[in-house]
Amino acid sequence: MEKFWMCLVEGTLGCYKQYINRTAAMEEAERLLRKSKNTDKKVYLLEVVGYIHFEQMPVKWESLYEN
Repeated sequence: MEKFWMCLVEGTLGCYKQYINRTAAMEEAERLLRKSKNTDKKVYLLEVVGYIHFEQMPVKWESLYEN
């Protein structure tokens, strides 16, 4: 799994699209902020740092970064 970014508009239910580079995600965040219904909201740029998946209990976290 490769790192990706997503945009979250404050007060909405979630993110929908993944961006494979930070610049594209930042451009989308700016586009979302310019929408008239979002001008009084924050748009968050989210960067994935890991994920969880089911193997055997207990669940196992995978990191995208070296410690």
